[in-house]
Amino acid sequence: MPFFSVVIPTYNQAKYLKASVDSVLSQSYKNFEIIIIDNYSTDETQKIIKKYKSKKIRTIKFRNKGIIGASRNLAIKNSKGQWIAFLDSDDMWFTNKLQIIFEEINKNKNVKVFCSNELLENLEDEKKKLWFYGPYTNSFYDYLLNNGSCIATSASVVDKNILKKEKIFFNEKKEFVTAEDFDFFLNIAKRGYKFKFLDNILGKRLIHNESMSSRHDFHKKAINSVYKKHVLKKYKNLCMQKIALFRFAFPVLLMDLRFFLLKKKDYLKSINLLLFMIIFYPIKSIRFFFRKIKLFVF
Repeated sequence: MPFFSVVIPTYNQAKYLKASVDSVLSQSYKNFEIIIIDNYSTDETQKIIKKYKSKKIRTIKFRNKGIIGASRNLAIKNSKGQWIAFLDSDDMWFTNKLQIIFEEINKNKNVKVFCSNELLENLEDEKKKLWFYGPYTNSFYDYLLNNGSCIATSASVVDKNILKKEKIFFNEKKEFVTAEDFDFFLNIAKRGYKFKFLDNILGKRLIHNESMSSRHDFHKKAINSVYKKHVLKKYKNLCMQKIALFRFAFPVLLMDLRFFLLKKKDYLKSINLLLFMIIFYPIKSIRFFFRKIKLFVF
């Protein structure tokens, strides 16, 4: 029985897929299986997959109708491993990823989700930067609601036992697409399971226009759908729901600020957004910019 089941959903990502799969096959830790869920790609995806002769690789063709969460769910249900390691088909791992995670699992029996840091590479401007996830807090569910997602799917490994026990899967509603991972980790945190964020840089994440999460308005609506779902469950009073949605809006405003400042170069809109955030979310704004300054100095 494999210790890890590596889940790779893909659709027309042939130019990235080989590097992604190779990064798993070259792992120093070898007790794993790879499950590739191909959404009936029309490019060279199947040609690339068929070149692999490794018995570690299983391929399932599945029409997910644009719902990547459905592909991940199918892989989880068909997995044989004790731990699920997620990897998007345009991302890759460094060779010591699974070995380090395996050692951490054995040292931290009470931790059910591990997340490492990543190197981000923007294919548009060829810039690279380190991206640090976390931190973990005791009331992690509330922390995520207040601060937004601080965890990446391709950097994460999850104990399959808790997914089976709690019946936790990725949401397959269309309005959650690109933010279904945020909802997934919120559901784990809500049940009180412990996360651990490793200091190690163990993978590389590619940023490009072909990724669905790069579509700003689409992704923003998905994030808001996740917030609405959790707020409606957390608060039954209509007034409290409205207050909570306003209180939890800071991460979405931050996403808007990045988009208008860095992508659209709309400086007037960016200044207005910044002033709004400072006025209505002063503490969160100070914490965010202080963290940015620390990262810049680092």
